[in-house]
Amino acid sequence: VLPCGAGKTLVGVTAACTVGKSVLVLCTSGVAVEQWRSQFRMWSTAKSKTICRFTSDAKDKPVGCSIAISTYSMVSHTQKRSWESEKVMEFLQSREWGLMILDEV
Repeated sequence: VLPCGAGKTLVGVTAACTVGKSVLVLCTSGVAVEQWRSQFRMWSTAKSKTICRFTSDAKDKPVGCSIAISTYSMVSHTQKRSWESEKVMEFLQSREWGLMILDEV
């Protein structure tokens, strides 16, 4: 546990790059998802097409995705989903993730 502004996101990005496996990041909001995406783009060599978002506003196609960033509410939703959301959830559930980062837990 680090205080606010101590670089927890950078620690997460560094851990993800060090592990070198697929990464699932779960956040509290869509804003946090965008911040994580921005930090991965800034601090790693990951190509934009390998980073996919799954929020109510952004559902990137998971083709070639090795870094998936979503919210707790999107992955825990139990009601009926749109076809697009169902496909993304199938991808998330079928994949073996090398690292899971839980933001703001």
